[in-house]
Amino acid sequence: MPHIRPTVLAATCAVAVVSAITYASAQENARAPRESAQVRHLVYIATPGDNGTDNQSGIVVLDADKDYSFVKRISYELPASRMPGPKVSGITVSLPLQMLYVTVDGYMTAFDLTTDKIAWTFKGESEPVARTRGAASGCCERPWTLPDGKTLLVGSSYNSWWYYIDAATGKNLGKLPVPQSPVAHNLALTADGQLGIIGSMSSPKDGKAGVTVIDVPSRKVLRYMTFSEMVRPLTINHDGSLVYVNVNDLIGFEIGDVKTGKMLKRFEIPGDEWKGKGYSHGIGMTPDESEICRRSVQQRLADLGQPG
Repeated sequence: MPHIRPTVLAATCAVAVVSAITYASAQENARAPRESAQVRHLVYIATPGDNGTDNQSGIVVLDADKDYSFVKRISYELPASRMPGPKVSGITVSLPLQMLYVTVDGYMTAFDLTTDKIAWTFKGESEPVARTRGAASGCCERPWTLPDGKTLLVGSSYNSWWYYIDAATGKNLGKLPVPQSPVAHNLALTADGQLGIIGSMSSPKDGKAGVTVIDVPSRKVLRYMTFSEMVRPLTINHDGSLVYVNVNDLIGFEIGDVKTGKMLKRFEIPGDEWKGKGYSHGIGMTPDESEICRRSVQQRLADLGQPG
């Protein structure tokens, strides 16, 4: 089993912004022949974070080749009365299309990185959806670009389906219903884009699963997985055979066997002083898969006065 590397951070609204970082290789002129184009490594940070409390709006662009110096801010083209804009819930990029995608509570926006202008907006359902939380449009959470760069897998806004979206046009290619994990939130895909592990903020106390395993190309549910509590962030190993999840009321994580759908093990930090005071909210693996890095939000309620 991997070694645990705990990383304890005080959670603030800035963490949501940091977690929305994606890396892209953007050309000076993407329409010029590749051999003559200068390649730049840029970092795109979509703001705002939780409740707009950082008072930021737009996509901040940094140059990774020049000590992450500031390049520009890409506008969301919002009027002042709507600033700073809805909380960002996800970001991804398509290198082949040179496009960037940002999801917020209500819609998803695509940006053409050759012009930094909005290319299209996907607004979810044409009629309001039944819901206990999230946007009436049913859109959007946690976009993920499939390996071909031409298709997006996108969560609904805390609802019981996931969207397949044409990355070039924003056309809805269909929905994948996941009725046993009805609060779409987090996901991870294997590098080949074949297997998807999608998380749900649904409770086993209500008889609902926290994770759905899907065959991405065929858009089929393979199995559901249940953990001890509501699932928060998650990550997978290289072949998607194991899933590591944060859950409510646990400073630590649980491990599940993706093939069988069974929970294998639970890791708690030593002692009892953390119990009933929070949960881990952030998990990842080192490239060699020898260590698990996690972030604690034990003090989140005290720091923010609200749930994570």
